[in-house]
Amino acid sequence: MTDYERVPVYKARRPGSSSEAAAWRKYTHPLIFRHKGTPTHVEFSPVAPHDFCVASSLQVDIFSSRSNAVYRTLTRFKDTVCCTAYRHDGKMLAASDERGVTQLFDLGSRAVMRTMRGHTKAVRAVRFSPDGGRLYTGSDDMLVSCWDVAAEETVRTFEGHTDVVRCLRVSGAAGEHTGAHRLVLSGSYDHTVQLWDVSAPRPVMTVRMGEPVEDCVLLAGGGMVAVASGNSISICDLLSGGKVLQSVVAHSKTVSCLHADGSGHLYSGGLDRFVKVHDLARYQVLGSLRYEAPVLGVALSPTRSHLVAALANSTICVAVSEGIAARFDGAHPGTYRYFLRGRTQAPQAGDVVAGRGAPPKLSGFDKALKGFRYHEALDAALLNGAADVVVGVIEELVQRNGLRIALHGRDQQTLQPLVGFLVRNITRPPHAHVLIGVANLLLDMYAPVFGQSAAIDELFVRLRATCEGEARLQADLAQLMGAMDKKAKQASPMLP
Repeated sequence: MTDYERVPVYKARRPGSSSEAAAWRKYTHPLIFRHKGTPTHVEFSPVAPHDFCVASSLQVDIFSSRSNAVYRTLTRFKDTVCCTAYRHDGKMLAASDERGVTQLFDLGSRAVMRTMRGHTKAVRAVRFSPDGGRLYTGSDDMLVSCWDVAAEETVRTFEGHTDVVRCLRVSGAAGEHTGAHRLVLSGSYDHTVQLWDVSAPRPVMTVRMGEPVEDCVLLAGGGMVAVASGNSISICDLLSGGKVLQSVVAHSKTVSCLHADGSGHLYSGGLDRFVKVHDLARYQVLGSLRYEAPVLGVALSPTRSHLVAALANSTICVAVSEGIAARFDGAHPGTYRYFLRGRTQAPQAGDVVAGRGAPPKLSGFDKALKGFRYHEALDAALLNGAADVVVGVIEELVQRNGLRIALHGRDQQTLQPLVGFLVRNITRPPHAHVLIGVANLLLDMYAPVFGQSAAIDELFVRLRATCEGEARLQADLAQLMGAMDKKAKQASPMLP
């Protein structure tokens, strides 16, 4: 079954034919960067050239959007960095860690300008106010704090959550396309999203969700918010008291992160290894990208030239639009050089070279497995006759929870080859542990119909005789081994 593992069973959904879907398909040339630890946050600078930062382990790496390489690293941390946030002018970066400390860095000199201490547990979310004079933090101590950046002290503490705070959004912040700075939105594992007035310590609105809130984002206009809760995304209207207008279930596992680009598109990343883009006007999925590990964070550059995903396997995947990728290669679409790009590149040590030959032809049981026809797959393997092939198909069926389906509903004609195979191979050491389980399952399923077919009864009698003979052989071997050990001890009294 090793060859079959290279054949995909689930076909990826084809993107639509709209112009948005065509633009989504242009994100190619993925660049992979491996980090020392799991990335916890990724964010783009709000000012050109829109560099992006990645928080991982005890550092924050600043990537250039022009070269896609790290050009600055912030390492003044004593614990894992949880989140980051750019100021509106892109000159200062806030970074919080698991000790509950938030530091403000001058990106020109990498100097620590301010240090905010007050939370007793990890700070999971941090956001600047639109003017940069205030800083908001959400922590595992269930508190949301407002800090005066200049005075380096707490202005107000918002109490109301009963579990850890996972996300924060500030109205009017850069990239949010909202109104004046009056409201702060926080999401928590207590299944709620709370709306705070910056002048009041208690929430002015509480929106209850069905599952813990992983992320939330204010949409264009500031009157609606998208909330990631479980494997669904809920669009809530804040102007009508938090009413849920639409729930979108496009992921099969928990949605871990959200990003809104301000033009009616919402990007979501999930533990099912997908990043998907949604059209908020029609609540449809325009396209998706699949990654090799669960997605923990996603961000899109303001120019929509870079899409960055933080993965749970300690890697960062940077998807670059075709025009930008061509600029890196020194070639432009439509030119002969663009057509020949990469052909002169020699493979390096450890590179996987894709062959140009035709794909391997699938056998009968592979085709049946690919189509989830488990009954046909087992019959095709038995027709092949090779013991390793049949056992391999049985193990694959067990992994898919399809063995009972493959054994169910068999008549005399289709049951005879299976029981005959068990009689011939159940005592073979490489396959005995698998085939014994198959025999037990067959006995449970077909015991009520014993006596209705002489041929089937004879095969089961032969199977019982084979098993009894093997049991007697094992007993004789155990007795012989005991006698040999006893004889050896009598011949050599010094042996233990």
